[in-house]
Amino acid sequence: MLFGARPRIADDLSQRGVPSDTLIWAIGDVHGQADLLACLTRAIVTDLGQSACRRRILLLVGDYVDRGLQSREVIQHVLDLETEMEAEGGEVVCLKGNHEELLLKFLEDSTIGPDWAALGGKETLISYGVEPPPLGAKSDQWQRASTALLEHMPRDHLEFLRCLHISVTLGDFHFVHAGVRPGVPLEQQTEADALWIRDAFLADEAPLPKVVVHGHTPVHDVHVDHRRICIDTGAYATGVLSALRLENRTRMLMCAERKGRELGLSFRRL
Repeated sequence: MLFGARPRIADDLSQRGVPSDTLIWAIGDVHGQADLLACLTRAIVTDLGQSACRRRILLLVGDYVDRGLQSREVIQHVLDLETEMEAEGGEVVCLKGNHEELLLKFLEDSTIGPDWAALGGKETLISYGVEPPPLGAKSDQWQRASTALLEHMPRDHLEFLRCLHISVTLGDFHFVHAGVRPGVPLEQQTEADALWIRDAFLADEAPLPKVVVHGHTPVHDVHVDHRRICIDTGAYATGVLSALRLENRTRMLMCAERKGRELGLSFRRL
């Protein structure tokens, strides 16, 4: 599924919120779009810095790499944000996406190279200065690419990828990359479902114990209903990267959009 259906808005969230001392900004799947990420985070860091909340959190739901040619720049930008936010008393929470799992697997098992490349890994190799093997390349060529990627990748980038969170619950919201398995308690969810689930989660309509904020399945506009909020607006294809602001029981959406060579921001309440 490339893009989900247009959103079915059902504002049943009026009683759902985050702790009164907490402000959260959650950013959707970045996929190597460092310019859009920088545009969003400049505004977010300013907003967080002006907040009187005790906890000020910038959260990313995963898929930093692949599909876009700025994967290395995205990870470096997030690492820089962690340093900046820590100095200001804020927090950066980074979740793991299925594309980070694929990248880490490629570093351990180069035989997945062709499949990973088809899902956007080629662009990640290029971003780290590694030439992708050609179509139909032999296994030894993929092994050399895997070794070269490990050599070219800064140690703090690798540590970042290895230390990503699987999910986080804050107030009435559960943040995860792909979604949750219906009928399974949140504390018993598997990592595989957290990173990969799609149809079983999206098609189910039963209420969940928390509102799930997720990415993984691109939508043309942020999806909001009584169970979930999808903030993946397919930045690599649409040029739109979205972020959700949660404070008390209010929700706001901010989008960075690429219009030709210019970047712009838009805002609206959800």
